Parts: sequence; C-alpha cells; structure tokens
Amino acid sequence: MHRFLKTYSPTIILGFFFLLGVLILLKFIPEGFIPLDQRGIFWRFAYEPMMNLEGRTLEYPIGAWMFFKSITFPAYFLKNFFSNPWGAYHFSFSFIISLFYLATWITTLVWLKFQTIKKQLLLGGTFILFFIIANPFLILSTFDFVPTFFAFLSLFLFQKDKYIPNAILLALATTVKWFPGVLLPIFIIYLLQNKLRKKEQTPSRNTKELLKYLFSYTATIIFIILIGSIFVPLNIQGGSLLYHTDRGIHNESLYGNAFDIIASNSEKYLIDLNYGSLNIEGPGINNVLPFIFPIMILGLLFVYYRSYKNKNNIVHYSLLAILIFILLNKVLSPQFLFWLIPFVIYFVFENLNKKNIIILAIFGIILLLGPTVPFYMQESLINFQWEALSFLTVRNLLLGSLLLF
Repeated sequence: MHRFLKTYSPTIILGFFFLLGVLILLKFIPEGFIPLDQRGIFWRFAYEPMMNLEGRTLEYPIGAWMFFKSITFPAYFLKNFFSNPWGAYHFSFSFIISLFYLATWITTLVWLKFQTIKKQLLLGGTFILFFIIANPFLILSTFDFVPTFFAFLSLFLFQKDKYIPNAILLALATTVKWFPGVLLPIFIIYLLQNKLRKKEQTPSRNTKELLKYLFSYTATIIFIILIGSIFVPLNIQGGSLLYHTDRGIHNESLYGNAFDIIASNSEKYLIDLNYGSLNIEGPGINNVLPFIFPIMILGLLFVYYRSYKNKNNIVHYSLLAILIFILLNKVLSPQFLFWLIPFVIYFVFENLNKKNIIILAIFGIILLLGPTVPFYMQESLINFQWEALSFLTVRNLLLGSLLLF
C-alpha cells in the first residue's frame, strides 16, 4: 500500500486538487453552470416519476434515464443541505460527472502504464488543462462523459483481450448515447481477422466466440431496454430514434456552417430552435438533408475498411470513427467534442513525438473554441455575423484537420 501511494502520489495529489476545484465551482460559482440537460424531460421524469410521458419525445436512449434516475439517490441524502431538491440533484449530478472524468483519466494512466513523476504530471496536467479550456461548467452540466468513459474503458478491455466485458460495457455505453455504437464494427473486424488466424483454434470455435461476443452485446442492450420499459414504455423509448431522424441541420455542424456563410449574404435564411438545437432553415436545406445520413455511413465504412487493412491500429481507427460520426452528423453540439478527449490523449501519449504534440495542441484549440460560439457569441451566429462565423469555421476546419494525421 505504501509503495502504491508513493508510486502514484503525483496522480493522487492532482486528482485531489481536481475534485477540490470542482467542489469550489459547485459551491461558490453555481450561476456559471449551463442548464442544458438539466432542463430535459429525462431529468424531470427521474425526479418526478409520476410525470405523464404520453405525447412527449425523448432525445436519449433508456440508459440515459437510468443514469439520471441513479442521481436521485445521493440527492436524497443531500437534500437537507440545499434550499430545494433540484439543488441537491444538480450538485450530485455535476460531482458524479467529475468522478467519471477522473475515472477516464485514471483508466488512461493504467493503460499507458505511467509510473514516473514526469509522465504522471504531464498526463494529469493535460486532463486538467482540457477540463479548464473546454469549459468546466459545460462538462459538469452534461452527461457526455458517462458514455465516453464506458466506451473508452471497453476499448481498454478489448486491447487486454477481455472481449465479453468489452461487449457488455460497449452495449451499456450505447444505451446512454448512440455514438459508442460506431466502435462495434471495428471490434468485430478485429475479432474476425485475429481469431481466424489463430492456428490453435478451429473455425467452429472461432464462430462460437464471435457469436458469444455479439450475443453479449445484444443481450445487454435488450436487458437494459426491458428493465427500462418498467418505467418508460417501449413505444416512447423508440421515439428517441425518430427524434434524431426528424432533426434539421444544426447551425454549428459542418453543413450548417456552410449554409451560415451563404446566409451571411442572403436574407432568405433564418435560425429556428427545435429538437434541442438551433437549426438553419432556408433554400437548399431540404435538398441536403436526405444525403447527410448516407454520407456519414460512407465515411464510417471508409474508416472500417482502413481498420480492416491496418488491423493493429485499433485505437487510431476507433478515434477516427468517433471523429467521422461527429463531423458528418447534422448536429454538432460542443459537448460532442468531449467524446474525443480520452481517445486523443491516449493516442498522443502512447507515442509522444512532435507530430502528436501538434495534434494535442490543435485539439486543445478546438476545445477552447468549442463552447465559444454557442455560449458567448450565439446572437452573432444567429444573425450570421462574421465574428461568430469566423470562430465556428476555424473550429470546424481544425476538427476536420485531425483526419489528416
């Protein structure tokens, strides 16, 4: 125990100050928090189980509701310390998100096997720096680090040949938000390539192992959906898919960015708030919408093809799959960038060289610009003014540039 504390004392100290900083933010600057998910139906339903959901559209899968519901338990024990129940709930939520962020940091440390003081300080300092520049209030106001942690941990377990735990965790992550599902084909491709090449295993055994993997993934999702149906009916759960199908082009996405530039010289475009985002409407929008999903699928298929040709670089292609999903989606909320944080950090620190340091610096700028437009220049963007358009365009171009490395 003494040896463990001595070896990892830099990370323990940094982790302590990180959590202390979170508590200071929660206690002394509560007005800085951005009420995004904290105003959503799932939040209210988690705390008000008698709420009638009929006719309502839910944005997230059922695993998200389970997470929101779990927050009610620590909130119950803390309610006497706050003037209203929601205060206890928001505090519990944000602090637990900080724990998920710390857990992602620790997973990265364990995976990289960093034990020297210098390496631990570099890694911890990077996580803390990214937490600050990405806007800590935004990170702690959203639940994106829950599926991010589970997806990243599942990749770690996969690299350790823990395939069934990987499948279960990946399924869990997918039931919280959809994006971890883009990693599944990469894992299947890897299993097909490597399992079939092991001479000591027969084809029938290889098939059984792959089927066992797919069964574990599918069964976990079905189990979570069925458990969730006790509280949220299946027909309402299914509405979360239609929710995203019916969404328009978000004005911060790559497509929206292009239309924003066109709109700056036209009076025929406007911004409308619907489906939880500010979407652009005007000439050509409806013509582009049907092509967005196929374009995203083609982008992912290209990544899967490259992963098939380069089977030993699974972390790189996992990062690229998530990046493609973000870039080619019709919605690009700033919190989507958080999904990339542990994958980028691990990719860079696994092979720290000048090229990867540039990647880290570019990503830091992306995180810094991420919340700038939606939270500090939103009026400028809504009016298609050049100040906000410049920041947004630079952010999206830098995000796209990560595909080149």
